[in-house]
Amino acid sequence: MSISLQPRDLNWARLDASSWEVAGEEVQGRTPHYWLRHPDFARTWLFKPALPDGDRPMGEDITEMLASRIAHLLGVPAAPVRLATRDAANGCLVEDLRWSKGEDHPGRVLLDSHLPDYDPDDPGRRGYSVSNIRRVLEGFGPPPGSTLPQSFEAFDAFVGYLVLDALIANTDRHDRNWAVLTPPPDVDGVNRLCGSYDHASCLAFNLTDEQRAQVLSSGTIHRFASRAHGRQFEHTPGQRRTPLVDIARVAAYLAGPETRAYWWSAVEAFDVIQWGTELETAELTPVTRRFIVALLTENRRRLVDALK
Repeated sequence: MSISLQPRDLNWARLDASSWEVAGEEVQGRTPHYWLRHPDFARTWLFKPALPDGDRPMGEDITEMLASRIAHLLGVPAAPVRLATRDAANGCLVEDLRWSKGEDHPGRVLLDSHLPDYDPDDPGRRGYSVSNIRRVLEGFGPPPGSTLPQSFEAFDAFVGYLVLDALIANTDRHDRNWAVLTPPPDVDGVNRLCGSYDHASCLAFNLTDEQRAQVLSSGTIHRFASRAHGRQFEHTPGQRRTPLVDIARVAAYLAGPETRAYWWSAVEAFDVIQWGTELETAELTPVTRRFIVALLTENRRRLVDALK
């Protein structure tokens, strides 16, 4: 029987992937995950089990799907996501964005091979900066199949990734969750930035409902939102790290006025209230839904001001 993943919609029905064939193992990350194959789809999908939530009402599988949906609405090239189960374990399926028989080069590899001041093991993430990312992405194209302006190159698209991070409070844009794709020998094309992926650490997923309710009732969402920092970027140990909105602003100004104006328009057009209606049937508690809308509203406001 044919199935549809409908990856661009917030479809909360979980797909049972127990019978999908294992196509490979993904060893990056905290725990190994498996790439799965289904005959209805040309690409493989990564099954990411949801970690034990304890008293947290929103799992990382939920945040992965919400982030993918928001990316789509902003026009940020990103991996489609669908909630799923496998052998009774909840999780999500993330579509493989790589070319078949092509190669992928994680940011860590690119930075390490091109920049003498980059040290992936340094506690202060020495060399992992927006300006260095721009340097190593020079000459590469935007993600395959994207609808970005024809003039955009890889870094122009990457600015959108950082804008997305700031909007959804994704604090985990480290040097292994973005990559450049090399096409296979039979594809005539340039190396391209891979679409965005791995957005689980967003929307304050690790809060309890009691903590969310406290922020909402105290009217301190602006203060809470301002604490979302780029913890994976270069910083001085022991000092305050750069806020995500500031990272996005620096990247947008480095890319130039056309890129900045494009992403400003995308954020300005993002209707948080209308999008929030999509959460009404979600696997979320009422306070979690209200908190997500409040956080996105505040981050959108801050981004609109920062990118002007």
